[in-house]
Amino acid sequence: MDTISHDFVVPVMQILFDHNTCSGLEEAELLGYKYGDIANEVVENSCICKLTIPGLYCDELYILPNAPSFKKLLGKESLPHPASMARVVTFSVSARELVYRKEHVQFYNPLYGKMSRVMDLCRFVRTRELVLEEFGSEGEAGSFTKFYEVAPDMTAFFNKVVLRYQETDVFEKVAEMFLEAKNLESLEFLDPHLRDLFHGYFDGDTFFTDITWNDPPLWFQQFVKKAFHQPQLVHLDLNSPYVDWIPTDFLCPLFEDWFKNPETFPRVTKTVTGLGAYFRRSQLRDFGFRSIGGITESGRFSSMRFDLVHPTCAERRIILKIYTLTDMVYFVGAWGSAFRHFASYFTVCFAYGENARHLEDKTAPSKPIPNLFRVVLETIALFGYLSIYHVIWAIALFPIALSLAPSIIWFRTMRTLMFSPTIAFPLFKICIYTLLSSIESPFEIFRYVLSLIFLW
Repeated sequence: MDTISHDFVVPVMQILFDHNTCSGLEEAELLGYKYGDIANEVVENSCICKLTIPGLYCDELYILPNAPSFKKLLGKESLPHPASMARVVTFSVSARELVYRKEHVQFYNPLYGKMSRVMDLCRFVRTRELVLEEFGSEGEAGSFTKFYEVAPDMTAFFNKVVLRYQETDVFEKVAEMFLEAKNLESLEFLDPHLRDLFHGYFDGDTFFTDITWNDPPLWFQQFVKKAFHQPQLVHLDLNSPYVDWIPTDFLCPLFEDWFKNPETFPRVTKTVTGLGAYFRRSQLRDFGFRSIGGITESGRFSSMRFDLVHPTCAERRIILKIYTLTDMVYFVGAWGSAFRHFASYFTVCFAYGENARHLEDKTAPSKPIPNLFRVVLETIALFGYLSIYHVIWAIALFPIALSLAPSIIWFRTMRTLMFSPTIAFPLFKICIYTLLSSIESPFEIFRYVLSLIFLW
C-alpha cells in the first residue's frame, strides 16, 4: 500500500464519473496513503465538453456550426481546449431540433468540421449525453427521414439521452430508435415547465391544465416498461405530465414483481425518478415499506425515506425517497400522508448486491407505516397539543398585544388582504383540488379541516 499507483486510482475515479459526476468524490478525497490526493488531482484535471448546435442534421452539409466549450468538472470555470480528450469525463450535446437548414448556420468552424469528427474524438468519454428539445413532424422538410440517415451513428454513440416530452409521431419514433439500439444507460423525459411547477414556481392558473390524471398513451406505457427491463439502463427519469400513472400503475406492479419474482428481476441497481409522489399509504404499507428516520431537512428540499428489504433475497432492497419544499414542511410535516400529497418529486432505487448493503441506513430508527387507528390517535394527540399550545401563547402574549395596538390594525389589514377574492380564490381552488385527489379515507377530511382551522 505504500507504493501508490496512478494506474489504480485513475480507473477507479473514472468509474465514479457516472451520470452523477460528483457522486462519491467527497469519500474519494478522504482515502489514505495519498490516494485522496491523487483522486483530487484527477478531479482537478477532469473537464466537461459541451456542444450547442441548432440541430442534429443539416439538409446539405452535415457541418458543425459552433465549437465545443470546456469547463471544469466541479465549478463553472471555463477552460481552453485540453491537450488530450482523455481529460473529458462528460461530452454533452444540446440540439434545439432534429433538422436545421444551411441558411440557419451563422458560423462554420473549420477546426472541427463535421459532427462525426467530434463524435470520433469523444468515443471513449464515459458519459456521452444528448439533449434534444424539438422534434417537428414528419411533414416538415422530411425531418424524420433525414434523421434516419444518421440515426445509427447517434444511437450507437450516446449512452445518456434527454428528450423533451411531446406527444407526436416523430417523438415516439426517435425514442423507440434509441431504445432499440440497447445502448442507453440513462434516459430522461424532460418537461421544464412542469418541473418548475412541482419544484416551487407554482402557478395556480396553469397547474391544473398542465398535469393530467389520465393514463398515458399505450405506446408510452409499453415503452417505459421495456426501457426499465433493459439490463444496461440504470437511470430512468420520467418528468412527464402523467404524475398519477407512474407511481400507481407503473411502479407498484414493479414492486409486486420484485417481491414475487426476484430471480427474474433485473440483477442491477436501477433508479427511477418522477414528479409528485402519489403513493397511497395503504400501498406502501401493504408492500411492507418502513419509514426511516422521519423528515430530513436539507436546503430547499426536505425528504422522507421508506425502505423495503426483500424477505428471501438479502441482496435486494428498495429505497423510496420523497422530496418536498422545506417551506411546505412547516405546514404538513406532522403528517406523512400530507407530506406525500404536497411532494415535488421522488426517487426509487432498486438496489442490488453490494449497493443494497451500502445504502442500508443502520443509524436512523425504522418504524412501520401507521394504519388508520394509529393515525386517529396521533391526530387526537396533535389536536390536544395544539390547543394547549395556543392557550399558553394567548395568555403569555396578551399583555404584549395590549401594548401593540397599532400592530393589531396592521395584522387585520394583512388578513383581509390574504382573503381577498383575487388571492383567496386560487388558494381555495388549489386546496379543494388537492383534497379531492389525495383523500384516502373519510377520516382524511377531518384532518384537513383541522389543518385549515389552525392555519386560520
